[in-house]
Amino acid sequence: VLCFAGIGPCRSNIDDIPDTVNGGGNPARLRTTAVTANLAYNINDEHRIVAITGYRKTSEDRLLDFDGTSAEFITIDRDNDFKQFSQEVRWEGSFGDRFNITAGGYYWRSEFTQNWITGGSFWNVAAGALGLSGSDGLIGAFQAGAFGPLYCDPHPSLAGGLGDGFTQVLKEHQVTKSVALFAQADYEFIDNWTLTAGIRWTKEDK
Repeated sequence: VLCFAGIGPCRSNIDDIPDTVNGGGNPARLRTTAVTANLAYNINDEHRIVAITGYRKTSEDRLLDFDGTSAEFITIDRDNDFKQFSQEVRWEGSFGDRFNITAGGYYWRSEFTQNWITGGSFWNVAAGALGLSGSDGLIGAFQAGAFGPLYCDPHPSLAGGLGDGFTQVLKEHQVTKSVALFAQADYEFIDNWTLTAGIRWTKEDK
């Protein structure tokens, strides 16, 4: 367990904490839009086309006092956006009383953007706890690869360190696309006994 001077004592057990202190209002906003359509067209009594469409968009904006104390130690400005679209089209057919077939295609696309800004005095305190000489030592550790293969801005203005109260920005963006084709056949070869066979092909890119 790592404790920082001036923040508070370390916990001596894992019991629930009855009270916490908040240095901010922790405002938050969550917005969700969802649309779904399920359409079917009967070609005749034995065959029909089904189309299912879905769209969802979620946005989250939150300012979080993460450390749970009255100090401005760790604050996180969290901004998340997620969008998803899906489309399925399939054919359902019956041949007599014993043989049914379903075949179709499916498309799915999602897009996720995460933008988190971490501020407060945490990084300066962490640098001291790790034996680094303030923010200039911390950025030197980043550039040396101490925290993994991270990108560090080589701008000359960073040569003297980051100073007090600097922030960390964590940004992530990902797009996923998936396409699938599928088919299934059901054959009732005798009463109450059905043989089912199916196949599905999927390609996904991220």
